[in-house]
Amino acid sequence: MPEQKKAFEKSSLTPDQHIGLLKKRGLTFQDQDRARHYLQFIGYYRLSGYFLPFQVPGDSQHTFLPTTTFDHIFQTYIFDRKLRLLVMDGVERIEVAVRTTISEIMSQQHGPHWFMDKALFIDRFDHKGLLVKIRNESGFDRPGKRSLFCNNDGLPMKDTDRRSFSPDFLTPLKISSEGFGMLTQPCASEPIPGEAVSIRGQALLI
Repeated sequence: MPEQKKAFEKSSLTPDQHIGLLKKRGLTFQDQDRARHYLQFIGYYRLSGYFLPFQVPGDSQHTFLPTTTFDHIFQTYIFDRKLRLLVMDGVERIEVAVRTTISEIMSQQHGPHWFMDKALFIDRFDHKGLLVKIRNESGFDRPGKRSLFCNNDGLPMKDTDRRSFSPDFLTPLKISSEGFGMLTQPCASEPIPGEAVSIRGQALLI
């Protein structure tokens, strides 16, 4: 017999109603107007992810530990937000460095159109799909769309420049601007530790 599922019966609450609910659970508010502002513009459910460390373990009523204030929760949220921004900043720098290094090495050893050579990619990779994705996202086949292609000066190519090339032969692409996953998937011959990416028999230290 299929499990009987209960209906969702929770109603939508206003910031003031959420404050009342949190007070019943033992949370202290030093500045209720300030808390109301954050509940309105950040959201109760976004902040609720930071409640657990401040609640009594295993309590079905979600009671807060003694002396817990709204500021404790809000400051934890702020710390997490700043930490995520710092981490993403570092990840973005590494990502740009890795994909640019891949592009530079492959361009120097196999020419600026290396990404069009299916032989440089692992057999199971959808190389045709890669080229279609590059065409679609770069606007190569759609005059008027902002282009990811660059000329020798590193400036975006004009539509007239792009139309001067054969549609079967993509112009040299600053492929380091493409998504990291698009580049690392075709280059990695097998899952390996983070110190190198294998590119058809050669190791690129990262």
